[in-house]
Amino acid sequence: MTTVLKPVLASRPHPTCRHGHLRKSSPASTRAVARTLTLFVLLSAGPIALGSSLADEIRASRSETRTRNGRTSRSYAGEVTAILQHSRIRADSAAVTAEEQAYHFYKNVQFQDDRYTLFADRLTFDSHTRITRLSGGVRLADEARTLSAREVTYRQAASTVNAKGDVRIALAGGGHVRANRWFRSVSGDSSVGSGSVRYRNGENGTLTIESPALTAYEGGDSLRFTNGSSLAQGAWASHSASTTILRDAGRVELEGEPSLTRTGREAYTIRATASMAVLELANEVLSVVNLLGSADLTVSRKESAATIQADTCALKVDGDQVSLIEAQGNVRIHIGSNEAGKSSVNGGSSLISFKDGEPDHIRVDKEGSLLHASSDSSLVIDIDGYGLTLDLSGSDLKTVRIDSAGLCRLGGNQPTHLSGDRVFLLFEERKLVRAEIEGHVKGHVRESGVDR
Repeated sequence: MTTVLKPVLASRPHPTCRHGHLRKSSPASTRAVARTLTLFVLLSAGPIALGSSLADEIRASRSETRTRNGRTSRSYAGEVTAILQHSRIRADSAAVTAEEQAYHFYKNVQFQDDRYTLFADRLTFDSHTRITRLSGGVRLADEARTLSAREVTYRQAASTVNAKGDVRIALAGGGHVRANRWFRSVSGDSSVGSGSVRYRNGENGTLTIESPALTAYEGGDSLRFTNGSSLAQGAWASHSASTTILRDAGRVELEGEPSLTRTGREAYTIRATASMAVLELANEVLSVVNLLGSADLTVSRKESAATIQADTCALKVDGDQVSLIEAQGNVRIHIGSNEAGKSSVNGGSSLISFKDGEPDHIRVDKEGSLLHASSDSSLVIDIDGYGLTLDLSGSDLKTVRIDSAGLCRLGGNQPTHLSGDRVFLLFEERKLVRAEIEGHVKGHVRESGVDR
């Protein structure tokens, strides 16, 4: 049997009464009429009076109406379908109470309007406020995301969705967000998550971001994590005041004095700080790190370390290691090891390449200077010039080139003073073994107490 809910019961006059009023009668006849009216309500396929905001229609295989202590309710079972103010609801069973102006749906509930489709174990629809509350395994789907939570409140008049309890949002294009609470305004262009927010770029993704709060902009392509955030990707990790990921662009922005570290099982560590950092991803893997404003980073391996300070630095990442650093502005480079000694390079825009975690080539554009001292002080170098280029091996100095205006002062066991337009120096076992100078050559060498 199909039950159809249409007009309001209270507006129908009793068939035994003219103009909808009971005729004056004895108490006994009044009780008889009341029993007849109760029986009519139980058998009637008509609706319960809930006011002007009643459902347009509700259908079910079975229904039962009861009146108790002045309260009238109706229950429905079997393939329940309701149309409530342009919203369609399906469920296994339902119940409605006139005084509450609310509909309750149970088991295998599906709610649908022109914005969302929702699934839940239980649903309550308030016909007066147009607020829909869902609980028990709630799922919501739209074009940009799929949301699941323990509870969801959907306010149709205000066009807002409020979810709480183990909230999980699957984003279009892969990736998902977990949070304790989630709020979305349909009329706005953003959603807000709070309470232990965690993002991951896919079920097997290696990029994760955590924070207390998140703002997701329209479509979920831009996610901004605030109130202190942390990021992890492979051996890399960062901490910053806020983190913004632009998913389509493969770009992550760290703001608020971020710190970035790379650690692993092997003795290879990178630590970096800056005013802001921008990470570039290739196939969801970190490929470039841009340090913007007061960049300071240290690359350490075994007993050697290289520190670069500059206005900005761009790090190219291969796997979990840095292969190239491009530094801009006022650049200062310090390289040292207990065995080889220490080198300091100052200048403008510089390029530093790495091999096996250690710098093996440095190029300084325009004017630059080099200070080097071996661990045993047998070799001390002070060099200035334009277009300074160094080749190193495990912090040991191998070659030095100067494109123009070279000035070299060597101390230690080989006191030497050389200058020229172009300079090339070759070192072996921490000793100068060859010097080539071109243009305006000047030199002074002191060896075995003799000036040459």
